[in-house]
Amino acid sequence: MRNLLRGMLRPEGLFVALAIPFGLILLLLTPPLQVPDEGEHFYRAYQISEGVLFPLKMTGNVPNYPNREHGRTGGRLPESLRRIEGPPEVELRSASSGVSRRRLQFQWIREGSIDPDARVFISFSNTAVYSPLPYLPQAAGILLARVCTRSVIVCFYAGRLANLLASVFVFWLAIRTLPAMKCLVVSLAVMPMSIYLLPSLSADAPTNALVFLFIAHILRLACRGDHPATWRDFVPLFFLGCLLSLAKPGYASTGKPQNMGNKQEHQGVCRC
Repeated sequence: MRNLLRGMLRPEGLFVALAIPFGLILLLLTPPLQVPDEGEHFYRAYQISEGVLFPLKMTGNVPNYPNREHGRTGGRLPESLRRIEGPPEVELRSASSGVSRRRLQFQWIREGSIDPDARVFISFSNTAVYSPLPYLPQAAGILLARVCTRSVIVCFYAGRLANLLASVFVFWLAIRTLPAMKCLVVSLAVMPMSIYLLPSLSADAPTNALVFLFIAHILRLACRGDHPATWRDFVPLFFLGCLLSLAKPGYASTGKPQNMGNKQEHQGVCRC
């Protein structure tokens, strides 16, 4: 028990002690699709959970698909997944006045059951550009849920939970790797927007965690003092750079050599 309390008092332990409880609370209290583009993230993660890594682009005259989908990017997914978007407006208008709009929407989603044979083309062009990497945790959670149930809402929240646990683990690893400024990084990692993204299906949560881990390895190399870095020290940095480039192609420029400052500046950072 004493060792557990001692571990929680460390910066990385403190982060986990804050991120997990608040993340679980937000996971349960935040209604579906209240995180920006969460519906599109859900469709992309579900597609990957079925083993389809590359999205489908609709071109030409494709039978059984409306012309409005021409040129869009997405995938052939179970039609019942659209239940996550809530009931049609006509259903809401015809609802009894004694039933709240929010309750009707949740009931509509909860009753959704996945039929793998009834498929339609669902467009999610804004998330189809992402590689499968930042969706692996969500896809794993959805895949595990699909083994146990066909419920749309269970698959949705399973993806959220898996994303929370995976992102918290990478953040924990980043804080543990840091040679200095751990408390500062913890304060950044537990900011409201950061915690809000963790229990969602957004690809930004694991991507942000990878950024912190990448920076942690850079600072670790910068604080080596008089010990020269070997090629083995740059292997994890190169690997993380590749992962970041896959998660967000714009981060590929982080591998470009820049002026890293002088030795006195490095020492000043490492003493923080």
